[in-house]
Amino acid sequence: MPALIWIRPEHENLRLALRADQTAWHPLVLAMRQETATALTAGPWSVLDKPKPAPSGDPHDYLGFGPYWWPNPATPDGLPYVSRDGEINPEFRDYDGFRLRRLYATVTTLVEAAWFLGDEAAGARARLLVRTWFLEPATRMNPHLRYGCHIPGVWEGSGWGIIDTHGLVGLLRALALLAAAGHWTAADVAAMDAWLNAYLDWLLTSEEGRFEGDRMNNHATAYDELCCTLALHLGRPETARRILAAVPYERIGKQLEHNGRQPWENARTESWGYSTLNLGLLMNLADLARPLGIDLWQYATGDGRSIRRTLDYMLPYALGQAKWPWETLSGWKGAGEGWIAILRQAAHGWNEPAWAEKIPQLDGLTPETLAASRMHLRHPG
Repeated sequence: MPALIWIRPEHENLRLALRADQTAWHPLVLAMRQETATALTAGPWSVLDKPKPAPSGDPHDYLGFGPYWWPNPATPDGLPYVSRDGEINPEFRDYDGFRLRRLYATVTTLVEAAWFLGDEAAGARARLLVRTWFLEPATRMNPHLRYGCHIPGVWEGSGWGIIDTHGLVGLLRALALLAAAGHWTAADVAAMDAWLNAYLDWLLTSEEGRFEGDRMNNHATAYDELCCTLALHLGRPETARRILAAVPYERIGKQLEHNGRQPWENARTESWGYSTLNLGLLMNLADLARPLGIDLWQYATGDGRSIRRTLDYMLPYALGQAKWPWETLSGWKGAGEGWIAILRQAAHGWNEPAWAEKIPQLDGLTPETLAASRMHLRHPG
């Protein structure tokens, strides 16, 4: 049965190099230690931290918020809220999604310090944070997102909010490293898997889950990766196989154009970020599919829609060879560190090392940023 492999020989080799603090890796080690010092005092967080409970009244129910929704200036009470795409309403901080994002990032920082650098205090702190949010009876989150993407005056909750839990993909990787570092016990694994099984069942059967899986943009791609990753982790490969078998038609065929454009992402006010996000999600699906005998790396529709064509379309912009023609509300800040992962995955996915050789050429990525990037930890060369 195909299983997720989170620790590969490349990770082991990098671990040895980091612990030796080799000169080439000194900037990354320094950045890790600085970020870990901050992470050690962050949290713990819980769904009980929000100022008001979900509409159910159960304080253990997750309550998310659509970050791009704002009070209606045309009504005395501000209801119903209206969308301002790309503009984050600071009310977002009052809801569970803000703290859940901090949890993902902080646990990842701590776990990488624990496994790669041998930081025992970081490992213990990571375990505390995860157990507080997911497992401790007094503070745990119920395994559903009925009230995700709550928008005052519009809906109590929506499937749009499920993307808040896409971070579970990275959290599973972190927990694999945490277990390897000796800080995540067999009892922790069993308890977390029970929570994840219940959540996966909800994702697959709920009205909100079916809604999210029917979207035409990155939300649906993220939903696919989340469900497939959970299914493979939990020993449910047929669930993953069923979802992945539909990707050629449902995602590649519907989301991508024959020239590589992503019209649903290009229409957003932060078109570059969402186009990059969705391309990365599709590549992650290709990685998950290959051990199941489904080759998304080489797949192309009859009129040429494919992951590779989309990467070819976006690459000149990532390298600064052309100006991105679609809206970027926050302004162009370069390709972004996510492109380190994209090009490394391309090199492995198509067995063409030349893709990874383009990483130093990425627009906006300085040698200093590249040297200290945590992407090396997640996608070592």
